[in-house]
Amino acid sequence: MLLIQDRGWGAVLYSSSAAESKQVLHDAAPKRADIAFRIHVIAMLAATGKTVSIAKTLGGGRTMTMTSVPSANVTQAVPFFGVTNMEASLRFYVDGLGFQMTCWWIPEGPEEYEPNGRIRWCRLELGDAALMLQEFMPSRRPKDALGIGASVSFACEDALALYREFKSRGIARLNRPFVGNGLWVVPLSDPDGYRIDFSSPTDAPEETELAE
Repeated sequence: MLLIQDRGWGAVLYSSSAAESKQVLHDAAPKRADIAFRIHVIAMLAATGKTVSIAKTLGGGRTMTMTSVPSANVTQAVPFFGVTNMEASLRFYVDGLGFQMTCWWIPEGPEEYEPNGRIRWCRLELGDAALMLQEFMPSRRPKDALGIGASVSFACEDALALYREFKSRGIARLNRPFVGNGLWVVPLSDPDGYRIDFSSPTDAPEETELAE
């Protein structure tokens, strides 16, 4: 097990191998022991299958701990959204956010969907991220609002660059980016009310909002 503990502006790393500890600290640039540093260390070590635990003391005596565990043949989490109108969802995700459709399903047989040549399920990808959409069968559309109490966050290199790209594509459901937990967060809601965020590390003060 390898433990990295962030203490204020310093970082303490424990490992069974001193040489391994030195190499990890060298690769991770320990002079930058902020949230961005911790995120990148976790990503780097998780990719090698190591167990990583990082603790950060926050204001008011609070502590935030981030832990990564070795994978067990798990390579990707793919959100699966039930949607009410596939065409509207594809305009949002493909035309607006730049996702690409890599797989899709068009019913052909006698099912609850009308065989009218419309896409009823698809997988969309953007970079290394993915999500799936399926239109509710007419008899199974929920009566309650969708997306309440859940959100999906996409980690990226530059969330603000994506924000500007989304604006240029005409996305109407754009809120002003803000800083939370050491991340620039670009919050959006899709046509069915599912909340999705695009976020990237930053040194900007907490609760900063993008000035435009």
